[in-house]
Amino acid sequence: MNKARKKKPAANKTTGKNKSVNAKPAKNTVQTAKTKKEKIALLERMIAALQNRLKKLKRDSSPERNEFRYNIDERHMNFLFWADGNDYRSLGLTHEAETFGKKNMPLKENPKKGDTEKSFIRNGVIEGERHSYSRKTAKNYKRFQGDDLANVKSKIRKYKREKRLKKTKID
Repeated sequence: MNKARKKKPAANKTTGKNKSVNAKPAKNTVQTAKTKKEKIALLERMIAALQNRLKKLKRDSSPERNEFRYNIDERHMNFLFWADGNDYRSLGLTHEAETFGKKNMPLKENPKKGDTEKSFIRNGVIEGERHSYSRKTAKNYKRFQGDDLANVKSKIRKYKREKRLKKTKID
């Protein structure tokens, strides 16, 4: 006959609290800290990363656009970089070196495909409403490249920073 196995009483079963010390961590798991100091340092790094993410979200909360549209009021093509409901913000494009006595920022490459004429971005930001712009984006314009892209981004950042500073002075 078969030998009957002795069953352990239910009180002696481990409930999972007493795991062996030499157990290997499963794959695809985050390495856990072993000492209290390591745990604190890990938590501090995680908190700092979350705070940086939150700052970035607060700073870049505007609904950004990167498209060219015709401005009906200005009768020029504009680079639309911000649109929030009915309010639009854009940079004007022109072929003239000066507008209203102020120098315009020259572009190395004309954003209009096939156009070799020198192109400039107007000084200042155009604030308009939705009805001032065409409904469709211009398909015959290409994105800014290289130095032009860096200059356009810095102009947009400068505008946003000035708006933010004005808002904080009012409050």
